[in-house]
Amino acid sequence: MTVIESTIVIQCPPEEAFERLTEVVHDPGAEIVEYDPPRRLVESMHDPVGTTISYNVHAAYDGTRLTSVLSTHPHGLRRLMPTPVRRLRHHEQHRLAALRDSLEHGAG
Repeated sequence: MTVIESTIVIQCPPEEAFERLTEVVHDPGAEIVEYDPPRRLVESMHDPVGTTISYNVHAAYDGTRLTSVLSTHPHGLRRLMPTPVRRLRHHEQHRLAALRDSLEHGAG
C-alpha cells in the first residue's frame, strides 16, 4: 500500500472550496464513496491498483486548508510491482494547484 498526502491553503471560504473541489478535482471515472459537504469527499477509482482519494476541507486562519490523501491498494500480481509514487504525487499536486488557481485567480 502507498499513501501520498498533500496539503494546500486556498484563500476562500471552505464552502466555496468544497463546491469547486467537486467540479475541478473530481474524476468522472471515480465512484464517490463518501460525500459530506463542505468537509469531506472520498473517491474510489476503478483502476488496477485500487486507488482511493480523500479530500478533507478545514477552515484556516488564512482561508481554507485542503488535504488530499491518495492511497493505493494493489491486488493480485500488482502487489509485486512498484507503485509510481513520484508520478502520483506530481499528478495530485497539479490537481490541487489547479483548484487553488481556479478559486484565487478565476482560471479554469
